[in-house]
Amino acid sequence: YWASLPTYNKIPASSLKHVASQKVLSGLSGNIDIAIVGSGIGALSSAAILSRCGYKVVVFEQHHTVGGSTHMYADGGFEFDVGVHYVGGNLDCWTSPFKHIYNTLSDGKLEWNRISNIYDVVYNS
Repeated sequence: YWASLPTYNKIPASSLKHVASQKVLSGLSGNIDIAIVGSGIGALSSAAILSRCGYKVVVFEQHHTVGGSTHMYADGGFEFDVGVHYVGGNLDCWTSPFKHIYNTLSDGKLEWNRISNIYDVVYNS
């Protein structure tokens, strides 16, 4: 099933970023199956999966940069990473559903860095 889906490289760059006017938005009426509001990692992952399954999906984002907490910005000569700093789900294990999903969505190009065990602590009260 997943192997038959189109790959990220086949998505035209022109469809990845688009500033929509009222005319463009009204033209979408009746031509989309699913509208997603927000462009965080969950929204973009959902949009990618749904579009690969054949749905016509549009993602709306109010910020000038898509990605929610997955990007960084520069201000005053400093770079600020507002992104995700920890993702669980045993991504180093071949049976991990998260690893399978993100490998599929990124065509295997997404690389994860293991963090020290000191950051992976759970306290039960």
